[in-house]
Amino acid sequence: MFVRKWKANVKILSRQVGDLEEEKQCVQRYIDDPNKSSARSVSPKLEWAENAKKFIDKANELVKIESGNADDDNGGHGTKQNCAFGLCLGPKSPYILSKRAKRRCKDVAKLVQEARGFEEITPPYRQEKEAVSVFEHLDSRKDVVRNILEALKSPSTNVIGVDGKQGAGKTLLSGEIKAKAEGQKLFDAVVMPTLSRNAADLPRIQGEIQRALGPDRVSVSNKLTTHQEAEAFNPRKARRTEKEVLVILDNIWGAEIYYKLRDRLPLVEENEGSLLSYKILLTSTDEAVLSDLSEKQFEIKLLQEKEPEQLFKRIVGNPTESLRLQIMIAQNCGELPLAVATVANAFKNSNQISWKTVIRELKRSKTEHKLQLALEISYSCLNKQLQQTFLLCTLMDDNAAIQDLLKYGVGLGLFPRVNSIEEARGEVLNSVAKLRDSLLLLDSGSNLHFNMPDLRDIAKLFASTEVGLENWLEESRKAESREAEESLEVEERRKAIESIKWIFLSNDDAHRLPDELNCPQLTLFHLSEQDPSSPIPPDLFRGTGELRVLGLTKTWSMPQSISLLNNLQTLRLDRSVLKVEDTGAVIGKLKNLQVLSLVGCDIEELPEQIGQLAELKLLDLSDCNNLKVVPSGVLSSLSKLEELYMRNGFDQWEIEDVKEQENKNASLSELKHLNLTAIEVRINIRNIQMIKEDLFPETLARYMILVGDMWHSWDSSFGSSKMLKLMLDARISSEHSVNKLLKKTEELHLQGLSGVNNVVNELDEEGFQELKYLFIQDAQNIDLVSSNSMKPAFPKLEVLVLRNLDKMEKICNGSVRRSSFSNLRMITVEFCNLLKNLFSSSIAKRNLLQLQEIRVMKCSKMQWIFGDENDTLEATKLKELRSLQLEDLPELIGFSSSCKRMKLSKEQVGSSRAGKRIASFSGDKLKKLIIKGCDTLECISSSSMAGGLSMLEHLEIRKCSGMEKVIFADNNEEGKKSIFPRLNILQIEDLDNLVNFYSENCIVEFEALKKLHVLNCPKLEVFIANTESLFNEQVEFPSLEFLRLSSLNSKQIWHISSEKTVSVKNLKKLVVEGCGNLEYLLRSSMVESFEQLMVLKISDCKMMEEVIKEEGGMCEIFFRELDTLELEDLPKLTRFKCPPAASVDKVRFPKLKFLSLSSIDIQQIWQISIPTNSLEKLFVEDCGNLKYLLMSSMVNSFKQLKVLKICDCKMMEQVIVLERSEENECKSFFSKLDTLELEDLPKLARLCHGNYLKFEFSNLRQFTISKCAVLKKLIGDIAVSDENAKNTYTLSLFDEKVESPRLERLIIKFMGSYNKIWDDKNDANSCCKLNSLTVASCEKLLNIFPYSMQKEVLQKLETLEIWNCDSLEEIFAESQQEAQETTTNSVKIAREVLFPKLTHLNLFKLPKLKGFFSQMHINEWPSLKQLWVYGCDEVHIFASELPSFLGINGDDRLQIQWISKNILLYQRSGKICYMLPAGSLNIGHADNPSYWRWIDGGPEYWKRISTPNSRSLS
Repeated sequence: MFVRKWKANVKILSRQVGDLEEEKQCVQRYIDDPNKSSARSVSPKLEWAENAKKFIDKANELVKIESGNADDDNGGHGTKQNCAFGLCLGPKSPYILSKRAKRRCKDVAKLVQEARGFEEITPPYRQEKEAVSVFEHLDSRKDVVRNILEALKSPSTNVIGVDGKQGAGKTLLSGEIKAKAEGQKLFDAVVMPTLSRNAADLPRIQGEIQRALGPDRVSVSNKLTTHQEAEAFNPRKARRTEKEVLVILDNIWGAEIYYKLRDRLPLVEENEGSLLSYKILLTSTDEAVLSDLSEKQFEIKLLQEKEPEQLFKRIVGNPTESLRLQIMIAQNCGELPLAVATVANAFKNSNQISWKTVIRELKRSKTEHKLQLALEISYSCLNKQLQQTFLLCTLMDDNAAIQDLLKYGVGLGLFPRVNSIEEARGEVLNSVAKLRDSLLLLDSGSNLHFNMPDLRDIAKLFASTEVGLENWLEESRKAESREAEESLEVEERRKAIESIKWIFLSNDDAHRLPDELNCPQLTLFHLSEQDPSSPIPPDLFRGTGELRVLGLTKTWSMPQSISLLNNLQTLRLDRSVLKVEDTGAVIGKLKNLQVLSLVGCDIEELPEQIGQLAELKLLDLSDCNNLKVVPSGVLSSLSKLEELYMRNGFDQWEIEDVKEQENKNASLSELKHLNLTAIEVRINIRNIQMIKEDLFPETLARYMILVGDMWHSWDSSFGSSKMLKLMLDARISSEHSVNKLLKKTEELHLQGLSGVNNVVNELDEEGFQELKYLFIQDAQNIDLVSSNSMKPAFPKLEVLVLRNLDKMEKICNGSVRRSSFSNLRMITVEFCNLLKNLFSSSIAKRNLLQLQEIRVMKCSKMQWIFGDENDTLEATKLKELRSLQLEDLPELIGFSSSCKRMKLSKEQVGSSRAGKRIASFSGDKLKKLIIKGCDTLECISSSSMAGGLSMLEHLEIRKCSGMEKVIFADNNEEGKKSIFPRLNILQIEDLDNLVNFYSENCIVEFEALKKLHVLNCPKLEVFIANTESLFNEQVEFPSLEFLRLSSLNSKQIWHISSEKTVSVKNLKKLVVEGCGNLEYLLRSSMVESFEQLMVLKISDCKMMEEVIKEEGGMCEIFFRELDTLELEDLPKLTRFKCPPAASVDKVRFPKLKFLSLSSIDIQQIWQISIPTNSLEKLFVEDCGNLKYLLMSSMVNSFKQLKVLKICDCKMMEQVIVLERSEENECKSFFSKLDTLELEDLPKLARLCHGNYLKFEFSNLRQFTISKCAVLKKLIGDIAVSDENAKNTYTLSLFDEKVESPRLERLIIKFMGSYNKIWDDKNDANSCCKLNSLTVASCEKLLNIFPYSMQKEVLQKLETLEIWNCDSLEEIFAESQQEAQETTTNSVKIAREVLFPKLTHLNLFKLPKLKGFFSQMHINEWPSLKQLWVYGCDEVHIFASELPSFLGINGDDRLQIQWISKNILLYQRSGKICYMLPAGSLNIGHADNPSYWRWIDGGPEYWKRISTPNSRSLS
């Protein structure tokens, strides 16, 4: 036995040694840490490290012996033996070595367990290990990772792109960045959602973001207000955000998906209403896409010289095993990390391949083919079942469901040894796990889905040789055409077609289907998203007798030839529109069908013929929202049914059997006749007694059952396989089938519970032995467990959530048995207003040994978390507690009832107010403490007890009106004191009576603090007692990176003596707002201490006159790293630094990229020169006395400017003042300008005056102009002297002097003086890339485009919105040629004009608009998705046949809204539809492309084109 398992034992040992080495690194980091909490704890760690080293050396000797024959053809997976069969019992015989390896495995596992038991070895010691990936050891990746992280830290960079070749490792790099960002705590949340090529899948991505931020903190909505969106992405409003989120979009394929995601990302915190800011990291193989989207872009290059070997060794894990062979393989894998990693994983997990042959193949292959060859090598190492599973995965959609993989796998017979669907599911999960280990699949973060790495296209090419997928449609077409001249060639093609086994088609291929498939070996056919204009041929499947799996998703027709498929095992018709008669007639003949999937189908009644499927094992009716009828007897006829899924669908169950009545629904009693192993079902009944006691079969292994009519979510909070949600108005008898399910349920949600007083005694007397997650809400008189319970209650419970239990006074009535709640890790209690505590101190000490997280909120009577008035025990300490969140507990006294004895004397308090109560929060592993709305708390700890919070990393105290000090000094210490040595985040907010943070007069160091927020504490003038300013030399922040101070009354922030410096050398972001007594921010002598400052924001400081106060006549001040400067609402600010005469030359910002000035009373921003040459974004708003932005001589300092926004500057007359010497020169300003916004500038006459030949905005992509009433021209002056001529002068915004060749988005609002937007002489190429135009409230505007621009504009335009333009008569001006033709010809000829990309057309209140053109035109819109016309009474609208709109689940239906009517039109009516003259027409929810025509002509023309079979909607 040991001989046979020799290789396996050594392989297990090798992997365990890897785990041991990782633990050894963690322990060593702790030993080397000079800031560890206790030197006495080092000794056992040193002893453990020595033992670990010895065992690692001994284990490696065994592995080295096993790899002694490394150069043989099998890669050295064996030992050399001189005696027959390897049975000699020498010291190196397989038998002896195998026994040693197994013994070493036990020893190594024990050491690993010991290391993980060291309480001190916690993050950050383990964080570094967790963040390490293959990139850590590759020089070519180190710089990329470092530069991306630096870009993420930059406040002026919001979108970062990473491009690289397929297989370059972009996904691995994304994971590396995610780990690093989380480990370094750069963001409050990091989200890396899975993208899908078929749809944006926005709700799922929003859900992932919500979960990352916390379920109770964020309200996710698909429809946010314009104000919220504007503020979330407005850098000037960033001071209002509390959370920063990094969203990583890996492998993005186009700009459209990015914009859809970006526009729906803004989320609002539900509790505080504060906005969230985002940074986005994009990766793609398309460099052009990233260059358009990202502000900074990095390239991930190929591996360098020795890096393939390094990567290969790291993945294999043990460099001593077959070292020479590894090097040879790695050297020939090429320079793509994915190719190296794929082959390395194959080598690591398989010894059934000739690696010398592999090396030869790798040597022969070209560089561009090595990735495909690597995939083939990995594929060849798989067994037959894994190979077939992998091929299926390559052909399915992105983020595909494992449930769909199961359905297809069962139908294809991939799991011949299984006897049930449940066993097959286990095989699928096992296969997916193995494919992930081989890097052939990616982890999607969910057990319900899987993803492919960046090799799907290569994998499909490879799969084509296995199952005959490649170009089969082309071959079929050629075989039937004249292209194949020789009959031999025709015959070869036909044979190739006949050998095809699988066919996967998308919507693009559906129209090419032949009338009949002649594929006798075909076993799988899948067509997704059938084109409505290309129905499936009725005889398509006549020649596919061996077909076992058929998938037709998003279809509406059932070809009759399906009924001929006698071997069909799986039929999937998800999200289709089905007619009951047609569907039933076809499905009823499929006698061998095992899996029927109708997920999301638009079907109202389940066909009765389904009851004839005697072999059916799985029926999926999930998300069939319109399903109202399941005929009685259908389900009970399915005698072999094992799994039934009806989530988000049918719930109209009859209570009793209905036999002799027609058209009645299925009854619940039908379920008891089935041997179900899995079920998802909803029962809209509150009285559980109405359900028969023997309803659910005992064979259920997986279930999700909802009872009651108030459950809105089907999701399991923790992915449980056994979940019950019960809304009860009565007790459940012990013999009821629901009660039997309770005994084995893992996740239980209870609501109502009328008549239930004790959960354990009345629902499960055995104490819920298998329950892991319990949620109870909206119940009355109830407790969980009482002291008379005979058995331990909830021994496996991990999560307990109690909400809105107004009358619950105790969770446990008396003591409980020792193992009750022994596995509880998280408890959440909300709105339980009679609770005074959670548990007694005795229960906490004895039972809650695993508790890690406590959240108690809005419990008005809560006094202690643990204990009561009668407790005599010492203070409660929970050794495993990591997070404690207490909110809105107005009567809270402290953490445990021992707090009632912790009162300080007058001598300790130091004032007449004795009896100060200390909350006594402590925990050896407590990392996060949040206290909000606990008004009775006066401080959270004394200085002597603060050591109990030595592991605290996050402290947040808000809205505690009684809080006077955070830490109270109860002893007099001198010298330097370190409080909370690991504290990383400290937030103090809305503490009306807070006097100081720490009351002791000593030097206090916050050695690890990185983020400090102090907001709205009106009495806080000093942070540490007995100081002259908020901070001085008595408080040190050596690691502080972000300081935010808001609504404080301190007169000085820092007061430092001349011989000392401010201890903020690492400060990167400083925000000061609402500090009304501040006259300045810093003294000039302090500036050197802020050498790392990157962001400075000052707002709403009414008394501030200058930012830097001069002292000592310093020559020059540098903010060397400052990236962002925002000054807002500073009415007295006149200069950045005094004296004014020297201010320009004395302050420099060499790296400044973003400058925002708002509500500042200044007449000019710069005097002589600009203190920076790197500015990229400039915002100026509400500077009422500012007449111009800058002089033309300063323009050279703005060569990097990309965004310029000027708003609400009432006195501004022009942006650039041209100096006299330059008036006749041709100028080009702001060559990199991308976005220009000019809004509410009532005196702005021009951007710049002067007689220019031409002014080119060469890179301008977005231009917004609004409320600039006197603006006549962008550049130059109007050369009209006669006043009458001025009144009749035709004003145009753009003329021949202005070019914007890259303009994509143009917004013009409230520009009442303009007749035209473009002058007739304007170059047509000046807006040839325009894709979005919005024009609103321009009452004198006659048309939008000159006729000469027609061809250029129409090619790119996607969105056109025109609102409230009273004079607008046409979209395109009439050409002179057309005008002449109109006067000479009496016959009108309709010209056809194509708008190829127009998707959205909105016309609102245009009373004079007659059409797009003044003459007869037929306008074709092949891409139009939304048409909205309202208040356009002169317009006559017609549309041609609408062939491609289909109503599916109500999502893709065509909706037409008239003024007083709401008409839903479905294509299945088969009618040709025209639209009569309409005053208001809104067409939405039309995501599929269609073919539209807008015909301008009038009622006479309508009469001419009407046909007898037309249907008018009027």
